Amino acid sequence: MRTYKSNLFSKRHYEWLVDMCIDLELTNNQVTELSSMLLETNPNYNRSKFITTITNKRNKTSGGI
Repeated sequence: MRTYKSNLFSKRHYEWLVDMCIDLELTNNQVTELSSMLLETNPNYNRSKFITTITNKRNKTSGGI
């Protein structure tokens, strides 16, 4: 069971982090590591949703095939 210091981040913060990850061109390994670090930031944080959102937004902004 996770322990939470407090609700450090809101949905808006996670959305900002998604954009920042894309702007910084973080690798998949870096995104995975960051998503693990965020586990204690909010009891409602969803690690897989965070990673999926980054992946989907990257694909959407990459110009496609």
